[in-house]
Amino acid sequence: MVRAVGISIIACGILMSAMAQDQIALSGTVTKGSGDGEGEPIEGAAISLKNQTATATTNAAGEFSLTGPVAVRNPAPFAISVNNGVRFGLKGNQMQFSIASGVTKGSLSIYSGNGRLNSVRQIGALSAGTHRQSLPDLAPGLYIVKLTLDNTTTSRKLVNTGSRMYLSERAANTARFAGTYGSSVAAIDTLVVSKLGYSTVKHPIRSYTGTEIAIEMDEDIVTCTPPDLPEPSGLTEANEKLPDPFKFFNGNRMTKKAEWPCRRKEILAMAQKYIYGPTPEVDPADVTGTISGGTVNASIEYNGATKTASFDIGSSGNILNISYGSGISPSSGCRTWSINNTSMDSYNNTINSIYGYKAGCRVMAAVWAVNVVCAVIDKNPDCGIDYVMTTGCSASGKSTFVTGCFCEGVDLTVIVESGGIGAANYRMAEWFKHGGGSSKWQCSDARPQNLDNTDTDNQFSGAPYFSTSVAGWVTGSISKIKYLPYDQHCLLACIAPRALCHFTNQNGSQEWCHLGGTCEALSAWAAEPVWNALGVPENMGFQMYPNNNGSCPSHCSNPQSATDLAKEFFKRVFEGDTNAETDVMVFGEGDGDLQQKQSEWEDTWVDWEMDVTLE
Repeated sequence: MVRAVGISIIACGILMSAMAQDQIALSGTVTKGSGDGEGEPIEGAAISLKNQTATATTNAAGEFSLTGPVAVRNPAPFAISVNNGVRFGLKGNQMQFSIASGVTKGSLSIYSGNGRLNSVRQIGALSAGTHRQSLPDLAPGLYIVKLTLDNTTTSRKLVNTGSRMYLSERAANTARFAGTYGSSVAAIDTLVVSKLGYSTVKHPIRSYTGTEIAIEMDEDIVTCTPPDLPEPSGLTEANEKLPDPFKFFNGNRMTKKAEWPCRRKEILAMAQKYIYGPTPEVDPADVTGTISGGTVNASIEYNGATKTASFDIGSSGNILNISYGSGISPSSGCRTWSINNTSMDSYNNTINSIYGYKAGCRVMAAVWAVNVVCAVIDKNPDCGIDYVMTTGCSASGKSTFVTGCFCEGVDLTVIVESGGIGAANYRMAEWFKHGGGSSKWQCSDARPQNLDNTDTDNQFSGAPYFSTSVAGWVTGSISKIKYLPYDQHCLLACIAPRALCHFTNQNGSQEWCHLGGTCEALSAWAAEPVWNALGVPENMGFQMYPNNNGSCPSHCSNPQSATDLAKEFFKRVFEGDTNAETDVMVFGEGDGDLQQKQSEWEDTWVDWEMDVTLE
């Protein structure tokens, strides 16, 4: 029987951003980016290197000159205990490792900075003791070394300065590392340019000598603070139409792609203020932790105290699938983190112990948990998790929808038939129930689900999916929905520019349709312009299931057309297939599958420009 070797790494080299040169000699200019004052020099910008101590400040002409010695620390030992048995290090151009137990086979793989495989050396059976493997000739730059012994793989970054090579003391993950640098001779350090009022610029460099380096800085609108939102009683501007996702609360309309993070933050603040209640903001800088097997052990700092929390996220697969139940996920490669009402309540108790208050509702407690886990994953790049997705159908689709909107660490959101209190549009649902669309509603069951008529079963009622106390101003008087300064199309757009694969049930005449598939389709239709304006239309796909031999597909049945589209998203997001067909908008088989004709939507619901071009 072959026994997998556990690894304890003690490397003799340490990654330092060193080049063959002894001196740093970098110069260039810093100017203002697009918009007012484009091209003007920026005085007083601080210039530094991530891995060196040299600093400089730009003059009135925006010029800088960064000089000083290249600091290369002598190789020093360090240790990271993972299990037991192996010492792993670098000696000259040879990888040296000592193992306490024999192995049957292994390999030494080298990846260039863009994630491409450079070379593979196969290793046969080895006895306990010290062994060496020569490295191939490598151009100066940054690489990843992966040592595999039986079933255990260890990854480390390696820098070739041209005269010497150094190993990193930190683990490296090829999937997340690939794409960070754009060429096989990768950056050996990062030039950091910062100034109050501007977004910090991180500019990779491949040499410590260089002139005419041109840096552009944009005014800092990404870190904006949401406005002081009025209490519900102060919402006095009625709007029967869908609110403009490109217009800030103060009335200013977006003109740049760089403004979207600020607008997104504002929409999320409104959603918490008026419907969902609060969730603690997770600052990655305040979160540390480890991932062992399928358990995430997180430490969260708040107000000078450190508290811990644990999450069971599944133990196998490089895709973390946050599953609320049903939905559509890949058939392989996934580890599943199942979240239900009980686990949400547990997360909320943890939130209360750390912050002194609970999240506004169950799903907002889940949002906090997901954000914490994503922060820990980012701090552990060799944990084996390369992507994060979430999915769920029906009631679970509501939680999936909110998680995708609030959690930037989620790479792909797959929403299946979330209905009312999910992605379905509040205003249209009220219009069908009590407004001008009441005569158009021709369903075989109830009027569309909305904030004021959730299902009576506790599993589906307001408590998990929005705060009944926070939203009380509108649930008790649903006609006030016209005062809500956003609607679910705006919240759905908060997933952008990340990937969204969205499905809803057919919604034709005399069909089962109280989830409000037409309302959900309207939200998707009105959110799509945001992906288009951000230049990533391929990251948003929507499908209302077409007829199934003349009938509506059964609830959460995931018909073939849905799984086909989902597979295209899996190829694009998880496999990097840019040819995947994901830019899809399908509204059944025509107006017969909708409770209001799509051709009427723009006149009925929109008074803002949908075809938006952002700088």
